[in-house]
Amino acid sequence: MKVDPAAEERSRFIKGTGGKELLRTISNSVSALQWGSPPADHNHRNGSIFFIDTGQGIFGVTARHVYEDYERSLAERYVSCQIDNLRFDPIERLVSKGIECDVATFRIEASELKRLERLTIPWPPKMPMVGNAILFAGIPGCEKRFPELNRVDFGKYVAMAGVTSVSDRDISIVLPPNEDIFDTLEVGLPPRQYDMGGMSGGPIAVVMDNANILSWALSGVIYESHQDFEIVKACRADFIDEDGLISC
Repeated sequence: MKVDPAAEERSRFIKGTGGKELLRTISNSVSALQWGSPPADHNHRNGSIFFIDTGQGIFGVTARHVYEDYERSLAERYVSCQIDNLRFDPIERLVSKGIECDVATFRIEASELKRLERLTIPWPPKMPMVGNAILFAGIPGCEKRFPELNRVDFGKYVAMAGVTSVSDRDISIVLPPNEDIFDTLEVGLPPRQYDMGGMSGGPIAVVMDNANILSWALSGVIYESHQDFEIVKACRADFIDEDGLISC
């Protein structure tokens, strides 16, 4: 079998320093969208949210069902909502939510993004092909801790995998077997059938190769994960317009 030296070099890059930098960058682009009321550990809920700068504004993006879960909580009792440690009113800031696709967008001020110390995911969206390398990140609920009253500490899940399927609505990722998983960040791998609840609203981004120069761009919004089958599903991000409206 003929070996492609450029492909081998890209593989080494993804598994090495370049891969670490990509994973750290997408990790710094995602936050917890969290809400609850005292005592926090009994009522606290969270999803994931990330940020884009389309040129017409800065927007926070999450899954529509995360936003609707917040609405249901608010209808039952008073809950305080935050992005990480930043107080945030999702209803007041809502720009658009999908009808068929599970995506919602919100207005974000540049000063708020600076306070959060978060990066934006490269825009415009780029759709991957089957087999392309993809980055994804989110805030799994199983990693949050309550060290004291009204304080929540979060962990993040970041990974790189291959695209399994792309449809006119969704992008799907089936996590590979153990022998094909690389501990790029050297922090240890999560157990198989890891509980990804809370990852909804997190970004997926395709890794692109242009003349042996690797870059990345937004591809989708995580809306579902199947713990038993280790499948992550995301809505395509090209339904998000430059003005933050969702066309699906």
